[in-house]
Amino acid sequence: MTAPAITQFLLGGRAAGTELRLISVPEATSTNDVLADIWERTGGEASQNPALSTLVTYAQTAGVGRHGREWISPRGKCLAASTLVRLTDDETAPRILGWLPLIAGLALRSAILELSPPAPGFRPDEQAARVEIKWPNDVQIDGGKVAGILGRVLGTRDGELSCVVGTGVNITLQADELPTPHATSLGLSGMLPAHPAELLPAYLAEFVARLDALRAARGDAVASGAHGELSDACSTLRARVAATLPSGEVLHGFATELTPDGHLVIRGDDGETRAVAAGDVERVRPENGA
Repeated sequence: MTAPAITQFLLGGRAAGTELRLISVPEATSTNDVLADIWERTGGEASQNPALSTLVTYAQTAGVGRHGREWISPRGKCLAASTLVRLTDDETAPRILGWLPLIAGLALRSAILELSPPAPGFRPDEQAARVEIKWPNDVQIDGGKVAGILGRVLGTRDGELSCVVGTGVNITLQADELPTPHATSLGLSGMLPAHPAELLPAYLAEFVARLDALRAARGDAVASGAHGELSDACSTLRARVAATLPSGEVLHGFATELTPDGHLVIRGDDGETRAVAAGDVERVRPENGA
């Protein structure tokens, strides 16, 4: 879809009054890197880097996931998009910043559910339960990763903090093209929209709506509704997990809740409760197999 078409889509939806600059490229190394490079080369000037500027491609050759992992998007089969967010550099910015990847995941989940065809044999609530958020940055369908989210802080200029939020979505990958055995695609899961080009504007509309709500609540994710929505949609909660922390320590226990900052609370096997801000978290089966 063209920039005017996406803007019109947003104007007619939940993000009424929103305009954006769309940069569509036939191929990119990493959409996060390219958008960051534009910001840096132009000195972060707001006139040349307006809020919600979005770079999109259907062929990403050197995408990066969490901890520098490779994220490749075969031509025409995956969507890679990165959006520039500009925040007023005040006391609310850190609270909003930590929630950006989380609300991006929620926005993508909503867009998928909105556009996906009805699944034979599934009630609407059962269909919604198929699409979950794996804390902190994956969207899953039936337990398989269909998308990843990655945020990056760019810097501050003229009282505004700029950051970029990127997402990569597996659209029509076949089973033999999946990057890992634990991945899936919209096509393989039966949730491919009738018009896949509408996925980007639907995602952006949902993202902007949640961002506006966070701003209105001055970064309070509980008041904005983001905390409750994520608590309901997060597959990591109420499960036994193994969390590999940035230090290399592995924490075993049960994920019990999310803090207002979006951190994952884990009740460890040693009885200690800890809030984890970052890490690789995997669900694990109890030793008795139950």
